[in-house]
Amino acid sequence: MNYLMYNEFYPLFRKKIRSHLTGELRWAEMLFRTEYVVNGTEDILRFRDTVSRHGIEVSVQQIYEDYLDNAQSDRPESLDTFLDITANWLEANYSKRPKDGSPVEPHVVGEVVRENIAFMLVGTEMNRELLDRLPHRNVADMSVIYLNHHEGAERIPWKAFIDHEMMNDAGMTEPELYEAAFANTRRLLDLELLDFGKYIRDRKMQKPRVVNIFGKVLILTGKRRRIADGAVLYPELMEQASEMLGTPDLLLLPLSINEWFVVPPGKEPIASITNEIRRINSNIRYNKVLSDKPYIYETGTGKIRPAEEERDGLNEEPPEQPPLILPVVNALHGYRN
Repeated sequence: MNYLMYNEFYPLFRKKIRSHLTGELRWAEMLFRTEYVVNGTEDILRFRDTVSRHGIEVSVQQIYEDYLDNAQSDRPESLDTFLDITANWLEANYSKRPKDGSPVEPHVVGEVVRENIAFMLVGTEMNRELLDRLPHRNVADMSVIYLNHHEGAERIPWKAFIDHEMMNDAGMTEPELYEAAFANTRRLLDLELLDFGKYIRDRKMQKPRVVNIFGKVLILTGKRRRIADGAVLYPELMEQASEMLGTPDLLLLPLSINEWFVVPPGKEPIASITNEIRRINSNIRYNKVLSDKPYIYETGTGKIRPAEEERDGLNEEPPEQPPLILPVVNALHGYRN
């Protein structure tokens, strides 16, 4: 089935929503706008109360992804049917005022629930405009940002980020956000450290080249396979990785904002690993990219720094090699859901 490009889909979606969502709205304001998100911008459909500033925001790009999934399915709905279904869903869940007087959902824009505060890492240079709007702190050339985590959410949309206004309304400071997020994130996202070798043995997969080179490979991720890059901020997980690998320092390979490979350093030229990470980044969605380089984690100090600062004699540009990690990432698609 043929499908529309995003720039063709967006105006049709806007027209459908504006014609469909009429009558008594739950929120006083409905508008489309463009907002900064991780590594770029996204079009946002916003429903908001003009007095309290609380409301709901929905990513149009995520709805477009659902449209693509539908268009590529075995029994796709027509475009008109898909737009009707989506408009009805938005009307039922977000736009109409409840007849029974039930309260607004707790995960609205503008509210900060301390027990739901989590953190994630983003690349600093790629997110300058976004970081201007959000409280954050630096870790190497990455930044820690904060969000309201919604239980059961498949994706983390823009609306979840905690901005300066939300932080101030909650009477909190950035250190208090970090303290709350540190207490919550491992629980909320089910962060875990996995033995990749055991994973491939359990599934009777052929041993990939990355295992042959590094020997033991660990995956630092979350059971939900979502925004788990903040796992490297937990010393106990990193100390566990150090014990499993038998090395005081760790080489961290960012596969996406969802997971890291953790391997012993000094086994492969840094330039080769950097090239492989860039290969991975070119094969995943732009807002899933964390960084284009590996990092060293010093277990003794808890510091993270770019591995390109290493002077291990392994920085020379390597000859062209078969993909080292990319086949593994592709195999992990089902594993990451």
